[in-house]
Amino acid sequence: MKKRNKAVPERQRLSRTQVRITVFFAVATALVLVWFFALCRIGSITVEGNVHAEADKLTSAAGIETGTHIYAIDKGKIAARLAASSPYVSSVTVRRKLPKTLRLIVTEHRPAYYVEQNGVVLVLSPELSVLEIRDDAPSYDGTAHLLLSGTPDYTVGEPLFAESREDLDFIRGILGILEASDLAGSLTKVDLTEKFDVKILYKNLYTVVLGSYRDLESKLSLCIRTIRTLENDPNLQNQTGILYYLDEERTSFLPTDGIRDP
Repeated sequence: MKKRNKAVPERQRLSRTQVRITVFFAVATALVLVWFFALCRIGSITVEGNVHAEADKLTSAAGIETGTHIYAIDKGKIAARLAASSPYVSSVTVRRKLPKTLRLIVTEHRPAYYVEQNGVVLVLSPELSVLEIRDDAPSYDGTAHLLLSGTPDYTVGEPLFAESREDLDFIRGILGILEASDLAGSLTKVDLTEKFDVKILYKNLYTVVLGSYRDLESKLSLCIRTIRTLENDPNLQNQTGILYYLDEERTSFLPTDGIRDP
């Protein structure tokens, strides 16, 4: 009997402990639910990574109302709306920062080239998609003046030569070689008006005459070695000139009258 009497208070203590634990978890769960449903609502939207696309326009295009529950949004649809809102937008990542912030992380197309045509300036991506139409040449870093034969059709957000795949692929192929070279980002002009007389202007300093588009990679490699030699020569630094590709082993440099300010 004594043993049974001792067991009853022990069971009572266990029962009270279980009640406390149950109450604790019930209260914690209720607080979490209140926090989740009442407080996790969008109070601010931040736009990150954009340089050319305007943040206000992107926020508006997202179509999100403040106060919307942060988990009641469709991130895929938001990303698609932003990509359609600006030709500069390449992709968008939508991230939640609890409890109230929605982050729109934008990756943009780089303005790599511009074309002057019929009194307007078309700014182009490396893939030749039209990013914007301007009245004057852009001053973006690393954007080269691209000279093309003819007057290709254009639509903002679409590639030049959209109806002529052969021309588009040809020009993309040449520009792809230039983009992959050590000169990428340092070209100020690319002249593709003639397939057999390709010319580029490097840092407003050297006009490089490459000739035919054939074997362009090997020609470019030799010319780059010559450019590095010129850049390291104290007597020729900042001296403008014309660099001619002659053959597989030879180039020729003709200094001009200009001296570019360092």
